[in-house]
Amino acid sequence: MPHAQEDQTDAQRVAQATVIYLECLFSIMVWDWLASLPTEWHLVWLPVTKSLRATEKDAASRAPLQVKLLRSASLLCFVVVRYLALIEFALFVWAVNVVWTYDECARIQHFFPYASGLVALAANGIMCLRVMAIWSRDRLVSMSLGGMLVVVVALVLWGCQYTSPPEGITACIPTPTSTHLNVLYLAPMVYDFIILVLTLTRAIMLNRSGLIGPLLRTIVRDGILYFFAVFTCNLLAVVFELQTAQPLLRPINASLATIGTSIFCSKIFFALKRATSAQIKRNQSQSLPSSGPYPLNAIPPFGSKASKAELFWKRELRASPGRL
Repeated sequence: MPHAQEDQTDAQRVAQATVIYLECLFSIMVWDWLASLPTEWHLVWLPVTKSLRATEKDAASRAPLQVKLLRSASLLCFVVVRYLALIEFALFVWAVNVVWTYDECARIQHFFPYASGLVALAANGIMCLRVMAIWSRDRLVSMSLGGMLVVVVALVLWGCQYTSPPEGITACIPTPTSTHLNVLYLAPMVYDFIILVLTLTRAIMLNRSGLIGPLLRTIVRDGILYFFAVFTCNLLAVVFELQTAQPLLRPINASLATIGTSIFCSKIFFALKRATSAQIKRNQSQSLPSSGPYPLNAIPPFGSKASKAELFWKRELRASPGRL
């Protein structure tokens, strides 16, 4: 009996520490969102409102349907990464501060791993679209990335079901029931690694051809930083899930993985928008079309060696203007 009471006391102590940790993470997330709102408005929502008011004479309205669909998909992924994560953790902080019975928690606890899975998948979608763009929507690369993303979606949704309400505490914190839940972190990690390899491969190819420029450098730099930041968060989540010394601590860093994904992915989304806007201004200052023709490169000097770059990007523009 004393041993059972001691276990219950330890469980309550761990639960209290978990609640404080979650509240700190959520505070960081809200602070980042509020601090980034002006940037988000100018880089994301202001162009959207302008495009909605655009007339048929505007360049944005003349973009091909495929380009519009890709932009819409990218924006949808951003909304999921940014705002579903905020909604999820607002509800999670509420759930861990309310007294629940086991049955009551069982009815809502599956929402949290599935929401985290969708955030991770949306982040993978944003990275996938970036790579498709720098590969000029190469059919083999696009089909391969799309097929792998479907597999990642299936694995993540399958792994999210392995949670249950916690034992011995009143806070509703989803607790893993199987190591299969680690697929929620491992599948996006593998996909992020493939994205990184394809990004670096394309950067090396374009650099050897003299076609690399500021925008592509931004994509490569952010891709590397994003990979290592999110990889670290997911790795911590997996390590804590696999430890057995303190079962109640197993899900504690799942929140870190989701919040890290949301914040870092939003940052690189803003960085790409900022770099694209700067590239458009450079092109306009040289009396070039606002959508190109050098979406990934600084304007090359005219000459015998630069003609290859000029022809490359002009051909790209004719094939798919304004793809970024």
